[in-house]
Amino acid sequence: MTNLQRIRIQRGIPLYVLARRARVSLGTLTAWEKHGCPPVRIEPVQRVAAVLGVEPEELLEPAKEAQP
Repeated sequence: MTNLQRIRIQRGIPLYVLARRARVSLGTLTAWEKHGCPPVRIEPVQRVAAVLGVEPEELLEPAKEAQP
């Protein structure tokens, strides 16, 4: 699970709502969550971070694996 997905779920924001609020395509967010491919440009990352109330770096750092 990516940091984006974890934070988004914690905030209770559906993916399509995040896409609309951040002005980022649903396809871009889906690729980021499902395949770990964040946008190449920093601006979309900054907009998503602002909507989620986190720093862009938090979304881009490697996800911490759950402990068994």
